[in-house]
Amino acid sequence: MTTQRIQLDISNDVFDKVMFFLENLPKNLVHISSEQTTTEPKESQLKKFHSLINKSNNQTKLTMQIATDTSEMTNDGLF
Repeated sequence: MTTQRIQLDISNDVFDKVMFFLENLPKNLVHISSEQTTTEPKESQLKKFHSLINKSNNQTKLTMQIATDTSEMTNDGLF
């Protein structure tokens, strides 16, 4: 007899129903092991979008500061 493994990621509201079904299968044919995991909520797309905009704006400000910094030109006597 060959065996196969099934891994299920199911929500809490259907977990009991699935376990009830699995527990009623023949014990010599089915081995049940479960581990509880929690999932971290994903960062919303809008929040990710805003963080990318802020990062881009910060880089643009830095680029503008570098581009408009004339202190080296003044030291070289260009201004």
